[in-house]
Amino acid sequence: MIDNQQYEVVTGPGLIFINENLYADETETTNVMYLEFIDWTEEIFGKNSIEFKQIQLDKSIWDNTEFSGKLNEQYFTQPHFAEYPVVGISLKQAELFSKWRTDRVAEILLIRKGLIKPEFTYTKDNYFTIEKYINGNYDWIISKENILVPEYILPNKNEWELIAGRGSNFPNGIDSNWRENKKTLKKYNYLYNTTEFHSKAKTKIKKSRCGIATCEAMALGANIYGLYGILGNVSELTSNNGISKGGNWKTRFTDNQIEMDLPFDSVNAWTGFRNIARQRLLKVK
Repeated sequence: MIDNQQYEVVTGPGLIFINENLYADETETTNVMYLEFIDWTEEIFGKNSIEFKQIQLDKSIWDNTEFSGKLNEQYFTQPHFAEYPVVGISLKQAELFSKWRTDRVAEILLIRKGLIKPEFTYTKDNYFTIEKYINGNYDWIISKENILVPEYILPNKNEWELIAGRGSNFPNGIDSNWRENKKTLKKYNYLYNTTEFHSKAKTKIKKSRCGIATCEAMALGANIYGLYGILGNVSELTSNNGISKGGNWKTRFTDNQIEMDLPFDSVNAWTGFRNIARQRLLKVK
């Protein structure tokens, strides 16, 4: 148990409080968020490094859909798709992103507290990580003290179902009478990007907030916690290997129930991920 009175609790960017020491991202991880990871990795390690090569997305995923050739390059590179959920990603890549994100947010928090230098030229040998701050003796360290930081991870099945609204008084954890959801229903008649929405309503929204297959991460409905796209649009990876949750643009709405598991056998065009986070106490040595 973390003593919140002794340590300052800082909520990381994009996180929404769920309960106790559990937070969840408002949206699925987007293309622009993952692109920051790629750009940083290229700057530190270089394009020919294993670190850079192992986080490249599989853009050929669209070849196995009816949109072959249309989205292979566009989906991840065009600014129009910046706020769309990242797809073509493996479980390992999602885990690497989560660790990288934890380190970068911790780095910002430590800079703000004056514990590490704000402007420092990092290399592949001395770049900031939590472990290096706790255990190391690097030139960018000004001083050390115990501090709380948000640790971003992938949810397990149980955690995902919890943030999705399992056990709430609302079907599928969605309050259709919430003001923003009512606006979406009035405009599009759907809160989820599923096959039904894809075939009947998508033409109304396509030019602004939906592409050919997926929609922007915040385009449609939010659940009782204010998490967008928890059901439909893209399925979300869990830390349970081979299991994703939430349905996607290729599934029917009836297949999008919170408790239902979907197999994740290989990278595809309909599975992304969402981080959860818990406060982690850094105990320096």
